[in-house]
Amino acid sequence: MGACRYCPAKLKWTKQSGTNSLRFHLKKQHPALFEKLKSQEAPPVKISESSSEENGSTDSQGHSHGHEGETSEGEHDNVKSALGMIDPRERLTVPCVPSGKQNVYSCAGFVKSSSPIDFSELKVKLLTLEGHLKHEEEVKPSNGYFMIPVYNKGSYTLKVASPAGYYFEPDTIEIKIDGKTDAGTKNKDLVFKLTGFSVRGTVDGAPAGLSLVLTQNGKQVDSTKTLEGGKYEMRAPPGKYEVSTGADASECIARGKATVEVKDSPVVVTPNLKISGYQLEIATKNVEHHPFTDAVRPEHTKEDEMIMRMILGDRLPVTMMEGENFRVMLKSLKPGFSFKSVEHYVNLVLPAFRRSIESRILKELKLARKVSLAFNHGVTGISNLDCVALTAHWTNEATMEPTHALLEFKTFRNYEEIGPQFFDSIISKFGISGKIVGIIDQNDFKLSDDTVPRLPNLQKILDKVARSLYTDHLDLFSKQKSMILEFRRLQHVYGWNSCYKELLNIEFADSEMLMESLANPEAMSWNDHLELLYFVHDVQVPRILADVHEKTKEKPISQEMTPEDMAISRFIFAILKDVRKVVNSIRNKCYPASSNIIPILRVLLNNLQQMDVSNPLYDAFSMMKAALIKQLQNLSDSCQKNEILKTATFLDGRFRDRYFSKSHKDYMISKYRKFDVEVIKANSDDIKKEDGISTNASAQEGQLEIEIAKYLQQDPNYHSNPIEFWKQNEAKFPILKRLATQFLSIPFLEIMKATEIYEFGEKIVPVYHMESVKEVFGYCAAIIEIEKLTKNSRNF
Repeated sequence: MGACRYCPAKLKWTKQSGTNSLRFHLKKQHPALFEKLKSQEAPPVKISESSSEENGSTDSQGHSHGHEGETSEGEHDNVKSALGMIDPRERLTVPCVPSGKQNVYSCAGFVKSSSPIDFSELKVKLLTLEGHLKHEEEVKPSNGYFMIPVYNKGSYTLKVASPAGYYFEPDTIEIKIDGKTDAGTKNKDLVFKLTGFSVRGTVDGAPAGLSLVLTQNGKQVDSTKTLEGGKYEMRAPPGKYEVSTGADASECIARGKATVEVKDSPVVVTPNLKISGYQLEIATKNVEHHPFTDAVRPEHTKEDEMIMRMILGDRLPVTMMEGENFRVMLKSLKPGFSFKSVEHYVNLVLPAFRRSIESRILKELKLARKVSLAFNHGVTGISNLDCVALTAHWTNEATMEPTHALLEFKTFRNYEEIGPQFFDSIISKFGISGKIVGIIDQNDFKLSDDTVPRLPNLQKILDKVARSLYTDHLDLFSKQKSMILEFRRLQHVYGWNSCYKELLNIEFADSEMLMESLANPEAMSWNDHLELLYFVHDVQVPRILADVHEKTKEKPISQEMTPEDMAISRFIFAILKDVRKVVNSIRNKCYPASSNIIPILRVLLNNLQQMDVSNPLYDAFSMMKAALIKQLQNLSDSCQKNEILKTATFLDGRFRDRYFSKSHKDYMISKYRKFDVEVIKANSDDIKKEDGISTNASAQEGQLEIEIAKYLQQDPNYHSNPIEFWKQNEAKFPILKRLATQFLSIPFLEIMKATEIYEFGEKIVPVYHMESVKEVFGYCAAIIEIEKLTKNSRNF
């Protein structure tokens, strides 16, 4: 930091900006002095703590020689006097006022751009014709201006130094400094214009020489050919473009093209493009030498599909198919089996596998009357990508079994791309726009307009309850966390020692998710909090820590919990254990549906109201209980205002109309009085006349009221299976059964998390920058996992 001796201004100096900062200050604040100094300006001087650098160099005989173009020690004092105090720790380039007669010339101008860019990243270099650097000047950040001093007449080259991927016209400017006709002497600006940025990337599996084009609205902007490894680079000004293969290319890239947007910097096309196949022309003729019109070339065999299913089901690295022992084993099991390359399975078998899955889901969704959706968002680890998963849930009307399928899994580098356009494209693809009952979205994304109702998420509700218990006791959670982390540290340090092995021999293998959650407390679920408290109280981690510290004489690192802390912690533990007990007793493993939410909240509220907190030592119990009752009451009231949720609960034979603050009967009669009359008329022959149920079309108007009255007269069986109930009572309650197929499939949480699906794909393809391939592998692996979960729940 320096000060001007002519005014109070403080000047900040750096190696690069010292000269410019001073010149700018003098020119603006002291113009007369600036002109005087400029007329006497000489080559720059370096101020240094080193006397040898300030005064000259010393030869082998110890003789001192002054540097050419630099001043003596006395002249340095004059410079310091003129410029004010300068920090001697910094070596600064500043203009001096020498007694010499050397002239200084300049060349100046602008770096211009039609789009906003960061000019601070740009510099202009003055080079000799041989390419040696004479001077380098930063560009002014506000407008791209530059000015370079030239101390000797001659020919030079100017060039813009920028980060890789910037393109300027002209590339270089040749100048001849003669003091008469050069641009600087005539006050003419030299201009570099930014014409575009690089668009580069990689085509996986592409040979060198693959033709690629960059187009905008069908017009070719640039073209290139791939290098070794499939790398390519083109250039374009800001705008939206498409990268695709050229007309002369026989290779085909996945999805035909990739969309890219150039803004204010070079662009890397991600994910990598990939070769998905080749253009192939086949002439097929029958025995009469007439062309076939419907000839089909099979893409893969049944064995290929079995191999792919094994990879997906067990999430094995796809590269294992290149292993020699794996191939030997397959050939021994099936002699003559022709094993293809990994590229064949990735580019042909995998896409075909996904198409078959989507085709099956499409057929099933066509038969579904109504569909509920669950949306999940997460962020991946190292790659830091936003990933989303959208699942559909519906009921098989014939079997009354709940069914669900993953509609889409996708990763995004731009968070803003997750919105209505993405959502609508999936809905349109599967043809369910008119069938959606509602959507569960834990992150509250704006996926669609208000025509798609939002449905409550039980996990989100209970997580909110768990976090509220710590609202007035944030230090308590901090102490619990520090104790668990200290316990894990001691396990690693002393776990092998026989003296401490018995104390520290507690299996944390099933608690790795807890350790990850502790790193991000805001994302902890109610189950994470329950597990944390389990180790604090049931495992008695505080006692174990005290014993180990006493034996090792180590000073405790973790924060100590007071008796009051332990008491409040036990109280929270008791509440969360009750939450788990209620949830497990009410939810049905075959039907983890939203119909459970209202009963769970009502039972929790009732249990909490009856909880005894008469402890004279700790008034905090009563305060926590009152606050939690108020919160649960608000949550319960909010859910009871959701008519879709109430209808789902009403149609669950275990609950019916028992858990509502206001009966749902009148709403059901009013809303669904004429529900599906046409369908019932068409199937009236299949409806048995039982308990006064009429199949006369004229009597359909009051049929729903009769069914509801009989339905509510029955005592609910809390241990019954909703599937079996509606299969057994279809003839008695045909209209209600049809309604049940629409509402009982609504889930109370997301079945599959997006980050979990991404991890599936990453296990199979552990390669960075292959996100599009990971997406497909993750999607297909998740579908197989869902099939397993569905099969297990049905066998339960």
